[in-house]
Amino acid sequence: MFLKNIGHRNTYVFGIVFTFCFLVFAAIINYFTWSPGLTEASYFVLIIWTLLYLPIFVFCKYADWEIKDFGYVLNYKVFTLTALAVVIIMFNIHKFPVINWKNALVETYARTGEEVFFRGFLYELILRLFKNKKRPWMWAILISSICFAIVHTQTFLPANQTTMISVFEAAVFLSLMRYWTGSILTGIVIHILVNSGSAYGVISGILFYYLFTLLAYIKGEEVFKKGI
Repeated sequence: MFLKNIGHRNTYVFGIVFTFCFLVFAAIINYFTWSPGLTEASYFVLIIWTLLYLPIFVFCKYADWEIKDFGYVLNYKVFTLTALAVVIIMFNIHKFPVINWKNALVETYARTGEEVFFRGFLYELILRLFKNKKRPWMWAILISSICFAIVHTQTFLPANQTTMISVFEAAVFLSLMRYWTGSILTGIVIHILVNSGSAYGVISGILFYYLFTLLAYIKGEEVFKKGI
């Protein structure tokens, strides 16, 4: 009932408040639940992953956003990256760690959710909020990357081999790819590879990406979008 009565401006306020609350919640959970290896799908972690998808439903329904605004587009760059990923997997399948389809799907759900939220929703939200500024895409890259880095509080744990600075640098690269291609596919593929190294995860990530893009196309959205 609350969401049915809010306008576009208040939807954006909701998005900002939701983002702040999510970042705090995720930062706390990441610090206290992280462990080396594949992430265990605990209740807390599942809640976080599911929350990552909430904006795509809220903003498509109440703020007139489209699925493609979350980085689900098609262009020659997306097709090229897809073909490249498939070729690499085909010729190096024996080098990827063995992981069953169940764990691969869990990884896909988690890492796709992170890309939908940070390089999809948050990136697009900042673009719109800073649309009157010079080069709003630079603000989108910077702020979304900072937000991505600060939730990775597990980098402060002794067993973790990464740093928050390296996470920020990776986020900037993925955001630049979002800007260059207009798509979150690169982020999905790289994110899955970095976290699990799963060939099955990459394949399922690509398939889910094209399914969401197909859904956007069926809804009448112009998903064939040129990058820069």
